[in-house]
Amino acid sequence: MDYKEYIGKILGDGGVLAKELPGYKARPGQLRMAGDVADAIQNGHDLVVEAGTGTGKTFAYLLPSIISKKKVLVSTQTRNLQDQISEKDLPRLIGMLGDEMQIRTAVLKGRTGYLCLKRMDDLEAEQKVSGFQETISFGDGGAVKSRNSGSEEKNEEEFRKLQEFASRSETGDLDTLRGVPASSMLLNFVISSKYTCVGQKCPHAQDCFVNRARARALEADITVVNHALYFIGRKLDVDSNHEAKILPDADVVVFDEAHSVEQTARGAFSDRFSSREADEMLKEIRRALLQLRKKGGASSGGKAGNDTDRAFDELENAVSRVRTSQIEFRNALQETMTAAGEKGPYGSQSQANLAPLMKSGRCADAGKALLADVRKLRALLLVLAAPDDGSVGETAKAYADLSAEISRAAVLRLEDGFSKVRGVFESLSASFAEAASLLETLFNGIENDNVCVFAECFASSFAITSAPVDVSESFRKYVLSDTDAVRVFTSATMAVADSADPFSHFKRSIGLSDTAQDIVPSPFNYEEQGLIYVPCNLPDVKSSDRIGVLSRLMAGIIGEVPGGVFVLCTS
Repeated sequence: MDYKEYIGKILGDGGVLAKELPGYKARPGQLRMAGDVADAIQNGHDLVVEAGTGTGKTFAYLLPSIISKKKVLVSTQTRNLQDQISEKDLPRLIGMLGDEMQIRTAVLKGRTGYLCLKRMDDLEAEQKVSGFQETISFGDGGAVKSRNSGSEEKNEEEFRKLQEFASRSETGDLDTLRGVPASSMLLNFVISSKYTCVGQKCPHAQDCFVNRARARALEADITVVNHALYFIGRKLDVDSNHEAKILPDADVVVFDEAHSVEQTARGAFSDRFSSREADEMLKEIRRALLQLRKKGGASSGGKAGNDTDRAFDELENAVSRVRTSQIEFRNALQETMTAAGEKGPYGSQSQANLAPLMKSGRCADAGKALLADVRKLRALLLVLAAPDDGSVGETAKAYADLSAEISRAAVLRLEDGFSKVRGVFESLSASFAEAASLLETLFNGIENDNVCVFAECFASSFAITSAPVDVSESFRKYVLSDTDAVRVFTSATMAVADSADPFSHFKRSIGLSDTAQDIVPSPFNYEEQGLIYVPCNLPDVKSSDRIGVLSRLMAGIIGEVPGGVFVLCTS
């Protein structure tokens, strides 16, 4: 097949698209870009192509990808753009190509984008005993009960909608959920979470929405992912070298919105301890303990009953101590940053390099207390996750100073129903051990000129991040090391003006060297037909009045424009 000739028959004047889409006009830039992509796929080389707004980039890379009959991953910046490509652009283009080009497509999102059937079962069982408000309040340590846990009637209605969604949805994709607001506290209890996933031990392993999504991606010819999932998946797949991969192997990887890959890759290749994420783990520990209490029944009295009560108290106190220590450390960070005059970017109250902060007596003391409490909870979780009594003994030896606490906590292994929650403790133990190890490493400092370790304070949480300054080395290791794949990077904004190589900055930032490249100009005459208008005095982005004010403003502008109007939003 002559790819370029075939592309011309689809995208050119009088072609398939012209016949199928009223008012369609062939765009030379789109044909040019599609030819560039076809050459890259046929000849097995990487491509960087900037195509101005209005070129028709999506069809320009999708069409060559489809007709190549190769395994293709399309990665874009957001889940909204994933849905745009997978639900609109791909089906429309495939439908116009006829039976000869029928291919299988899939969309793959991060774990938290899917409903968890096991967590739905757990929530249903818990609410039958305690009601939704008590269940939510217990998992959050009582912090949300008076704030936003919602009325029991509202929670029941939202749960019914979640049940309906779970029973009728083919994908479990929460972006398709209707009738339950994103602010619903129930969603925190039913989204798929790495902290509570028990893998093949789960009774819903065969029906798991995450597993099914990954299976569809393995079978598909074209899979649409987002940048964050792609880079995190590549890091996990390369580092673990495990057969069960997050991402399917691909012959071609297309990075749409490629101007953002450096920033997204930096986030994916960073190590980050977040007190907010740690709080989510603490909530899951509380939920598992609550389930065990209810399955084991009330204390039967006597020595055995007292031992059980002390074991529960030991774990619950350890959870509370970590939570309290996190608050105290966050307050110490904020106080030290404020004294130093440090401020943060939008979304955080303050931000600063960690090392100077830890020289403060208050931060150092609060950090030591937090590490001690984290270490204790980690030891107790290891006891509950241990496969046998021998492993419990090994944990006791490793944490000799906590032997009494470990002995008390081990009593819970004898409780009725422990086998039902042990898988959750195993998962939580692994996640908490990873988080605890990272926190200790960050506190001790990292001697690497290419790593920046900084702390951020938010209204009620903190985060510590170890981020690569230059991501090119990591990008080469996790992305460019796949020498069998062709990579296409495209965006409307990648080139740098007045440069011998307009893509030099972009390529250097991700470690890309030998590659074909092209700049396709926009079909729009901006100089003569474009006008930039920056509205002043708009309400704050968080204001409930903003959408109304902006809508009225746009309506006035649209009324003055004789032609059509395309409104482009940031999300």
